[in-house]
Amino acid sequence: MNLIYLGSRAYGVADAAHAYFSKTPEELTLGEAATLAGVVPAPSVYSPRQNLELATRRRNEVLN
Repeated sequence: MNLIYLGSRAYGVADAAHAYFSKTPEELTLGEAATLAGVVPAPSVYSPRQNLELATRRRNEVLN
């Protein structure tokens, strides 16, 4: 997970946590962590910055 591109010029969980939520990975909530996991298949599609509604639906799929 620390080498995967997660969008917004972020490679890995630490970069993505900072880029999307201004947090360290340890500070992420379950929902935020699920959002990052949901971005993996298509960062440009599931980015919460570009399409919050779609990112939220994807997050919910990950949580389910």
